Amino acid sequence: MGSFRPEDLTVTGSGSAFVADVRFVEVLGSKQHVYFSIDATPAGAAAITGGESAEASILHGSAPNGAARLDPRVAVQPGRRITFFLDPARLYFFDPDTGQAITR
Repeated sequence: MGSFRPEDLTVTGSGSAFVADVRFVEVLGSKQHVYFSIDATPAGAAAITGGESAEASILHGSAPNGAARLDPRVAVQPGRRITFFLDPARLYFFDPDTGQAITR
């Protein structure tokens, strides 16, 4: 499985891009945390089954599954869509069985 650090996402630049739905923005002076959702199942998450309650399904579908740390001057609003960029060299990979980092 792979991951990235919140500070590695940008709203301008180059690299791989993806669109996300902004769920919550937390402005903390010199930075802001942007919590977002993308249409993806988190690594290691159990699949939603027919036996799961309706409430659990709704909660799972609306919960943020990512975070970015951005400059507070970047205009971001909950409920809007945003395009993030990520340099593929900033991706980190882990063995799903052991949790150990996979290095180059």
